[in-house]
Amino acid sequence: MAMPLLFALGGVLLIVGLPLWFAVGDGAAAAAPFVTAEIRLGYAGYVVPDVWMPATAVLRSDRNLEGVLEVAAPHPRSSRAARVRAEVHLEASVPRAVTIPAVIRDLRAPIVLRLIEAGRPVAEWRAAVPPGRVVDAIILTLSDRPVGLDRLLPTESRVRIAYVGPDSLPVRFQLYEGVQAVVVHTLDDRRVTPTQLEALSGWVAAGGHLILVVPPGSDLLTRASLRAFLQRDPRAPAPPAAPARVHPWGRGAVTVVPIDPFRPDLSPEGAAVWRRVLSRETPAPLVERTLLDALPQSGGASALVQLLIVLTLGGYLVALRPLTAWSQRGRGGVVLSLALLGAVTAAAVALAAVARTQMTTLIQGAVAEGLPQRDLARVEALGRVVLPQGGTFALRTSGETLVRPLGEADTSLRLGGAVELDGRAAATLSVQGSALISLPVQGSIHVQGEEVTVEIRNRAGRSLRDPVVVHNGRIQPIAVVGAEARVTLAPEAWRDPPPLEVARGVRARLLAWTFGRLRAGAIIDPTIDVTAFLVAWLEEERGVLRWRGPPAPLLLVVPLIGRGDSP
Repeated sequence: MAMPLLFALGGVLLIVGLPLWFAVGDGAAAAAPFVTAEIRLGYAGYVVPDVWMPATAVLRSDRNLEGVLEVAAPHPRSSRAARVRAEVHLEASVPRAVTIPAVIRDLRAPIVLRLIEAGRPVAEWRAAVPPGRVVDAIILTLSDRPVGLDRLLPTESRVRIAYVGPDSLPVRFQLYEGVQAVVVHTLDDRRVTPTQLEALSGWVAAGGHLILVVPPGSDLLTRASLRAFLQRDPRAPAPPAAPARVHPWGRGAVTVVPIDPFRPDLSPEGAAVWRRVLSRETPAPLVERTLLDALPQSGGASALVQLLIVLTLGGYLVALRPLTAWSQRGRGGVVLSLALLGAVTAAAVALAAVARTQMTTLIQGAVAEGLPQRDLARVEALGRVVLPQGGTFALRTSGETLVRPLGEADTSLRLGGAVELDGRAAATLSVQGSALISLPVQGSIHVQGEEVTVEIRNRAGRSLRDPVVVHNGRIQPIAVVGAEARVTLAPEAWRDPPPLEVARGVRARLLAWTFGRLRAGAIIDPTIDVTAFLVAWLEEERGVLRWRGPPAPLLLVVPLIGRGDSP
């Protein structure tokens, strides 16, 4: 009797439950959002490889959605990828443009954009770089007449003009990495955000070139967003660009050209002016990838941990004889000897774990390059992540920092958050980080015969440790006390900087490498009249790549402007 009743009950549950289960499943599937995306890579479709480029997706969802948009760019020689993630908030049926920085290395493989909600992918798209759209550099142009500037470029040039609107201007200065110049012909202030202007200003200060087209009758210079770029005393460039006026802006320049290059009847003289203006080369940054070769290959355990390991081993050897004697005194002696042996073993294991953690470390060289007459510094950091046993390594970054791998590694950068690196079988991963920081430290130098006087103005609220003046390839330590200092250097105190080959440790090697770069004139720019530099360690400041281990030192390099210029 019980069995038929049980079978009947099971049948009822089956008949009722199956439709209900399918209904619930269909409801869950229906709850998945339907999202469309319009994807754009680079600027007007042009892409410069191996540099930060914008990947923009215009998303539209059929319901409200909060999640993460991930852009994965594959590595050309492996199955690994560099992923960048950003939070997205979508309203039903409202298009939302999301721009994520990406470094496109493999031009044959498409990048993958993935929308993730509650840890679950809900949509995925692929985008590839079209043939013929890979270039060496891009000139961004804002104009209501998007035609004409292309004719001024050499026919063999791999530089391309990208006509964009104000909405396409980056909000991060790093996204200008593949941009040679920005030409502004027309501009609507209402379509430019303060964040975009800050990114443009930072890029120009770091060496970029902003070109303003101001023919007779133009009111472009009355735009509030551009007035801050104009200095009172512009400089006239050499012919044939003589009609133009150059306003220095940090290491970069703002050039005002009174000739409209978009006119169909542009004269040969006007074309020559524009070719000269567009051919300006971007000054090289101070920090380059050779810094990785200057960093130590391994961080190693700290001196304290090494000392404790030696003392523990020594203590074990000293206690070996008493342990042997106690073990022969009966049960109590055996228990005591085993307890002491266990304590020594536990201490050795703990110290080994600490040493292994310190071996899995970040060796970082970070340099803050002060920008002339701007209260900013461009921080570039190169780091070597040592993973003796592979695995995952996490870095913390500031909101304005972008970090990218320099080799084959699976990486995940969360904008405004952390970076995770998965080396798998690799033992060493190389990364690069960049950011702009507020740093009001300026300096000037006055040379009269053998007498050299340096003036330093430090309004950063941080002390400068071990400051050194670099002039004509030689160095001299100075003392900088307080917010303003004026120091006269002794002619007999100049000496040659130490070579990199004899330097030991991260600080010493970073300092020697920097002296070598400055001695070679790596960042000398005649347009800003730099003749010397102040080099000092920046106190109470870390590099842009941060880890739970010891803080990385940050080396400050401030150009000293020549006579007649105030700091």
